Amino acid sequence: MKKRLNNKGFTLIELLATVVILLAISTVAITSISASIDRQNEKKDDATRELIVSYGRLYLEERINSDITCVDVSTLKTVYNLNEDTLKQSNGALFNGMVETSDYKTFKYSTDECDK
Repeated sequence: MKKRLNNKGFTLIELLATVVILLAISTVAITSISASIDRQNEKKDDATRELIVSYGRLYLEERINSDITCVDVSTLKTVYNLNEDTLKQSNGALFNGMVETSDYKTFKYSTDECDK
């Protein structure tokens, strides 16, 4: 009598094909997750800039009768007790620059410093 071979299991080709498919799926997933993290960091930085502009607007509107048209972020940090975690960019650096206005209706953030 002939003995039957046990053919249960996977061949080497089947295992290699499975590994290649898993690698392709993981590459797509990692790329997608990386892009998502970058978008979230950009949104966080935009929100922090908006916060800085809001504090700058408040500061400048309180001094509307003076000739002040810009305020440095360092001044806002001191006046409104902003901690450094509030002013951190997604890359770890602190936001520094200024908020300026020309007509007390539009306010914008700039990385420049106020002219003293």
